[in-house]
Amino acid sequence: SFIRINNVIFQILRNYLVQIEEIYESLKISLNPSLVTNDDEGKCKILINKNNFEYFHSFENNSVVSFIINFCNENPNIIYSDLVKVCAENIDANEEEIKKYVKKLFNIGLIELDYFASGTDIDWIEKLIVKFPNIPDSEPKNIVINLLRTLNDAKNSYENNFGKINERRQILDQTYKVFKQSIFSLKKLTKSSE
Repeated sequence: SFIRINNVIFQILRNYLVQIEEIYESLKISLNPSLVTNDDEGKCKILINKNNFEYFHSFENNSVVSFIINFCNENPNIIYSDLVKVCAENIDANEEEIKKYVKKLFNIGLIELDYFASGTDIDWIEKLIVKFPNIPDSEPKNIVINLLRTLNDAKNSYENNFGKINERRQILDQTYKVFKQSIFSLKKLTKSSE
């Protein structure tokens, strides 16, 4: 039988990844593809989708936003932390202020992170297992990789135990415990990074 890990798990995991600095600062970024700038009005507009509710968000196109838009367009494979460094080198503000401002632009939806896969990919776990080790070592990274490997192993074991109800129940129970502990650990790390 074919087993696919629920994409809600991807969404839960992603919600923690965007809160842990060691992770999100190591990911590639891109601009929201719906970005429209209006130089006459000095505004930017982007389309946001939150929980299948779409709306336009408008914000000021100041010199910092303009710099970031131009830089990201010229450097499509930029990593989040590299964008912060470039901004700190070119904008008259300290690095902490730059970090907060770039994070604000991420939070409003101008900047998007590349998670290596989307929850709609059938093989999202395999994609993350391959790509995630490329980010620098950290405790959160190790937690995520362990969880991904556990989920992938559970998926394969579940497929191989077709018709064996007790074995499948045991696989689900063990995987749930690892998932719960991993999410608890990531949650603690998000609180310590605030």
